[in-house]
Amino acid sequence: MKNLFFALIAISLLAACGKRANVNGDVKNRREMLISKKWQIVSITDNNKAFNMEECKKDNYFVFLDNGFGTWEEGANNCFDTVVNNGGGNNGGGDTVNNGNGNGNGNGTDTTGGQSKPTVNNPNAPTATQFTWIVASDQRDMYLYNFGAPGNTYYWMIDNMDYTTLDVTTSVKGNDGVYHQYKMKLAAR
Repeated sequence: MKNLFFALIAISLLAACGKRANVNGDVKNRREMLISKKWQIVSITDNNKAFNMEECKKDNYFVFLDNGFGTWEEGANNCFDTVVNNGGGNNGGGDTVNNGNGNGNGNGTDTTGGQSKPTVNNPNAPTATQFTWIVASDQRDMYLYNFGAPGNTYYWMIDNMDYTTLDVTTSVKGNDGVYHQYKMKLAAR
């Protein structure tokens, strides 16, 4: 009987510890969880189909600051770091950033056959996208405001969250006029 009593106490303690780690039901710590970690997207589905992120975004991560500001940080593989040079150099009348057609010799002749030649290590590449954020009073909804530009607002419904994982759902109307439901899984870094 004594062993059964201690076994029940041990099981109760383990269950209590498990409840603190996963806040599906206990949502009061969500803001604390968001600001305590950096959050990296590990997978996305678009209308329940796998969505392939651009390679340069796979190492990006979110930082949520206590003051309501946040950043979408570029990882080592910066999406803005590649400057496309569609032929030619910068002295031949071509534009080294977009659709250049000069070869650097001043005559505007494209000697690359019109192939795009990416240039990396753009010293002016931004390293983060700024935004502001709030978690709604019910602790189940989250809003990212002015994401990279005024008026860009994203709504996230928090499906599941603990100190290591964050699962959210958002819906966005695409350029095709169709609404896309994205489910994102993020992991703490």
